[in-house]
Amino acid sequence: MPVTPVRLVGSSSRVATATPPPKKPTPVPTRP
Repeated sequence: MPVTPVRLVGSSSRVATATPPPKKPTPVPTRP
């Protein structure tokens, strides 16, 4: 069943891609 592993790989790739953005420090507008 090569369909299951392939689907799992796709899910892992999506999670890894969605992890970097939120982990990065978002530029917050500092008040003067």
